[in-house]
Amino acid sequence: MDTQDDTTRDNLESDVSSAFDSYKNRDGISYSSDVTDNGFTVSLDVNFSKLSDEDKSSISFINSEKSFDEIKLEFESDGFSCK
Repeated sequence: MDTQDDTTRDNLESDVSSAFDSYKNRDGISYSSDVTDNGFTVSLDVNFSKLSDEDKSSISFINSEKSFDEIKLEFESDGFSCK
């Protein structure tokens, strides 16, 4: 990779890290990211049953009034794959 690609990759890793900082140290949430020469992968694992009621409400993409299946369907319709 050339210097510009290295800088772009470093900036991307930094941006993702910053975006997910608010999820650190929360029970039920973990994430990882990996940047290679050919792509970028971000994995966000949410164990809904381990989240506190406060965390469920504070995370903007989770409406705690919805069921797990409804939340899963929303993620999948947005292009995410859920296991």
